[in-house]
Amino acid sequence: MDAPRHSVGSNICNANVVSPRVSLAAVFSPDAILLGLNVRTKQDAIERMVRQLRNLTGFGESDEATIAQTILAREHTGTTGIGNGVAFPHCRSGAVDKCLGVLALDSAGIPFDALDNKLVHSIFLLVSPIGNDTHYEVLGRIAAIGKDKSQCMRLHGCRTRDDAYQFLCDLDR
Repeated sequence: MDAPRHSVGSNICNANVVSPRVSLAAVFSPDAILLGLNVRTKQDAIERMVRQLRNLTGFGESDEATIAQTILAREHTGTTGIGNGVAFPHCRSGAVDKCLGVLALDSAGIPFDALDNKLVHSIFLLVSPIGNDTHYEVLGRIAAIGKDKSQCMRLHGCRTRDDAYQFLCDLDR
């Protein structure tokens, strides 16, 4: 039997491929891709993205607040804005049972205290279960995107949810 497939518009991606690495398309589902956050601060961006994750998963309001506070506290210890317009705020939480994320693309850019002092246009927010080693694998894959200028340009050029999801699917191949 074939694995379930996520379909967005005309793009089809097998997000459940058995692979030695985790599927970014499975972590960042089509419904978890936001275009244009309409916020202008790091805190507002993180809170908006955590709210979207709550809308998709159904964890409670108190978990939403705790996750946002935990991610913001992590940001105070050191920025996750790695440069080239990419950031990956993250935390672990007992509110989720697998790695889940929200990808936000904002063409205007958001001040994120990035290492290169430039605005961030692509934010990969990741929440993982406590004790889950997949967390590090996903972070590593996101960091690799941020270090590859051609991948960053392709990601920043995504103008639709379909484009962004197809980008993730292509990375999973």
